[in-house]
Amino acid sequence: MVNRIEVGFKKEMKDALGDSIRKRIVEDIHINVDAVRTIEVYSIDADLTDEQVKILGEKLFADPIIQVFSDKALAKDFAWLIEVGFKPGVTDNVGATAKRACEDILGTSLNGVYFSRQYLLIGKITKEDAEKIAGGLLANGLIERWE
Repeated sequence: MVNRIEVGFKKEMKDALGDSIRKRIVEDIHINVDAVRTIEVYSIDADLTDEQVKILGEKLFADPIIQVFSDKALAKDFAWLIEVGFKPGVTDNVGATAKRACEDILGTSLNGVYFSRQYLLIGKITKEDAEKIAGGLLANGLIERWE
């Protein structure tokens, strides 16, 4: 079974990566976007209990001062959501490091941990605009997949 842990910034916290991506969309691709928020996603290929997922979220993935985590979807209030992750067979260094850390904390081996990032686009954006942003800025089509 695959478990997902999503980590995002608290509402009152600045999302510096999201702000930077928004600026690049406006300046480089010339698409007007009101805001971009980001969510980190860790897909864990293992049978974990709710308690184990909570332990990983609290002790490993989220900074409780500025971030929240959930095993449910955190995304809300957006026009388009684009999730970008590596294609199968491409080295996922963040996922590999997260796998080792999870195994150390839980004291058990896991089949794998895979990292992806969600970009929540906010504003009046068409499907064509979202596809242009995904393929032209957020993902490298040679090594990454997006949805």
